[in-house]
Amino acid sequence: MSGTIDISIVRDYFKDKPWQYRLKLVDMDLPTNWSKWIINPSGNYVETETCEPILISEIDWIEINPIESKRIGKLVVDKKIDHSSEICRLLDSLIVEYLMDNGMIRIKNAR
Repeated sequence: MSGTIDISIVRDYFKDKPWQYRLKLVDMDLPTNWSKWIINPSGNYVETETCEPILISEIDWIEINPIESKRIGKLVVDKKIDHSSEICRLLDSLIVEYLMDNGMIRIKNAR
């Protein structure tokens, strides 16, 4: 699996997680906006709340923001939960190459 985004990772491991995601498409200069979810709607497609279904081959990378912000109440500062170690352990166990960039986790697509 190393070096390529495997659709099964999105389908089986990223579903219903409290992380945020964004995609960098091959033909775009800037990444998409952050999304609270990422899914595999069918076949070799990936979709986020900010991006319509995209073929996995058109994705340069998927970036994960591992910091969850949990609202506690109006007068209390949101609780920040860092899921970095959980995500890194998951990717390591799946033998997926990734890099940390300014606290974000990036999975490059080797198309």
